Amino acid sequence: MKKIILTILFATYTLSCFSQNFQMISISDYLWKKDDKTAKDCFQWSKKKYPNSIVGSYFDNPVKDTIFSSISNNFPERCLGVWEGTMKMYSYDKLRDSVKVRFTAARSDVDGTYIWKTEYLSKTTPMVKDYKLLVDDLDKGKYILSEGNGIELVEYCVDNKLYSLFKVQDIWLTSTTELIDKKLIFEVTSGRELNQVNGIKNYSFTNLQRVVMQQIK
Repeated sequence: MKKIILTILFATYTLSCFSQNFQMISISDYLWKKDDKTAKDCFQWSKKKYPNSIVGSYFDNPVKDTIFSSISNNFPERCLGVWEGTMKMYSYDKLRDSVKVRFTAARSDVDGTYIWKTEYLSKTTPMVKDYKLLVDDLDKGKYILSEGNGIELVEYCVDNKLYSLFKVQDIWLTSTTELIDKKLIFEVTSGRELNQVNGIKNYSFTNLQRVVMQQIK
């Protein structure tokens, strides 16, 4: 009887190891095919099924911090770090003001959510915009900028540049964030509807905020 029990336990252990190894092989196969979403789903299922798996733990940090980040098509991953520059504020082609800013892009504790913080380093009126950038649909390059208090802006990434268009009351605003030549360029424009001619509406570009930042960390 003792031998039978030991045989059953060994068989169960062997089957468990085989299942775990099979899952890890499947994850590797999906990663090799660059099917990150399926690989991630498989990995999360394996972690719940085998929480103490030594084999699974091998994938944990690399998969979470590197592979699943999909650096090749994940805009915030390419912006990670601390950036600084001087924001210039224009109104009708006239430079009205400027302020030094510091921007921080970092991973948060929540997968797919990034710290997206801007500090305005003014001596008289300092301000911090502690936003979060959420990955919504990587295939479409779609992100959600969460400003807190329920305010969310939809942004789309095309060729290393985030675009956003939104309206606050009767003011239209555009926002772009572009990574180019190791520089991070942020712009916000605002304006109102001017007129409508033959079904075409024209809008002003009354104000512009623009900063070209260099990475410092």
